[in-house]
Formats: sequence, C-alpha cells, structure tokens
Amino acid sequence: MAIGNRDRESPPAGSSVEARAHFHFRSITKALSVLETALLDVEAEMEILAREFRAALAPTSLVLFIKRRPDRGPCSLHWGRGFKFAMPDGTIRTFRKHLTGRLTGRRIYQIGRRYGDKELYFDFDRRRLKLNHQHAKHAHALDLSRRSLKRLAGRAGGPSDSPFPSVATSDWDQVVWRVSRDLAELQEAMLRLVMEGRAHPIFPYARIRASGSISMGWAVGQWIMKDGRPRMGRRHLIARLTYLFLRSVALPRRQWPSLKVLDRRMRSLCSKQAEYIRTFAQVRMRSAA
Repeated sequence: MAIGNRDRESPPAGSSVEARAHFHFRSITKALSVLETALLDVEAEMEILAREFRAALAPTSLVLFIKRRPDRGPCSLHWGRGFKFAMPDGTIRTFRKHLTGRLTGRRIYQIGRRYGDKELYFDFDRRRLKLNHQHAKHAHALDLSRRSLKRLAGRAGGPSDSPFPSVATSDWDQVVWRVSRDLAELQEAMLRLVMEGRAHPIFPYARIRASGSISMGWAVGQWIMKDGRPRMGRRHLIARLTYLFLRSVALPRRQWPSLKVLDRRMRSLCSKQAEYIRTFAQVRMRSAA
C-alpha cells in the first residue's frame, strides 16, 4: 500500500492557483484511496473467512460471524452462540448471542460440541484476530486522516467561492478540495509577497519543493555564470531577519521597518502553510505504513 517516490507527481512550476489546488487534491485523494482500498481488502478477507468457517464446521452452535454497522461494511469478526426459535406464525428464526473474549477449549466443548476439532477452531480464531487487528489499524488511520482534513477545512471560515471540480464527487472529496484550494491560495499569497519585496537590496525568495510546499528566505542578488553567460542569480542570506543581521549588512535604518514588516508577513504565511503540509505528510505516512 506504499506510495513510492517515483509514483509521486511533481508540483507544477509557475502554475495558477487552480493548478496547485488540483496537485494537492490528487496527492491527498491518492493517499486516502490507498487507505480505503486496504480497508476494503481486509473486509473482503473477513467475508471469505466467515464462509470458509461455515463450509468447514457447520452446522454448529458456536458460530463465527461478522459484526456490521449500519453506515459501514464489516467491522470485526466475533464468536457467537446460535439459537433457533419457533415464531408464532410457525417459522423458525435463528438468533446469535455475541460471546466476548477469546475462544477457549471450554467454549468449544460446551457450545460447539466439537472438541475433536478444537485445533481447527483455534486456527480460525488466530486468523480472526489477525484480520480484526488489520481492520482496526486501517480504519483508525483513515479516520485520523479524515478528521485532520476536516479540521483544516473548518478553519477556513465560510464557504469557498471556488466551485467544486468534477472530480470531487463525494462529500470527503469536497472536504479535500476545500483544503487543497485554501493551501493553494495561501501559497499564491507567498509568491505575491516575493514580488513585493524585489525592490529592496535584500529580498525574500521562494523555492517550490517536490512535496508541493514552498520554502522562503532572504537573499541578495549575485552575478553567476550559466552556460558560459553571466546572469543575475541570488545567494541565500538568512531565513529570518533580525536587527543584528540588519546591522551586519550595513543597510540604511530607514529601510529596516519595511523589511521587518515583510519578514513578519513571511513568517506568518510560512507558519500557516506548515500546518497544511504537516497534515498532508501525516496522511501520506499513514497510507505508506
């Protein structure tokens, strides 16, 4: 279920807000689909194990059944005791009583009446516990990922003006799109800040990483040779402006306030982006586990 680095899509360079939003949307929906597929695979194995038990040991009063929830598929496999009752209309109905805890030899003897098949019962019990553990693991990872994305979508403060794309068909896809769009608009503000600061001797710059995040810092212009030709490049100076650094580069004091304002805005945008990127990284890590 892991997503390799070769399969990861690269972020679009110099793209629009919509293109960046679609990049983040595809990245997160791919990770969520890996978790959903793993959960469905375990649930299919539960169905197979229950049918295999019925074929191997039925009829017996000690039954292996799947406990279901109204809004989801099979949740877990449990042992139960089967009862048959005659209804007033003459029909026979079968009921199950859930047996808590693990399977024991006493239950096999008293309920199943098949003590000679106890090793087969214990084998089914081991496989049942393994599938229950896998299901709980994948369900917990999917639930944590959805809750973290829903929390980010709730912090946007109001409905988005951007319509949902055609790929956002389900409610959860719309939540992911809302978060992806908010992050793309935040990154657009980071790039606009870079354009605002280019008039200063030292200026903010941005670099788009492979994960889709944007790192920012302060740089100074510098001539470099590329392909045998001189061109204007940049040299990284510092990640965050301080008054000690401003004194060391001998900038006029009248420029300090405007630079510090840009630096505070940069730190604020980077801090907001970090929460989105951290949540996206956690979703990818859960899908790769």
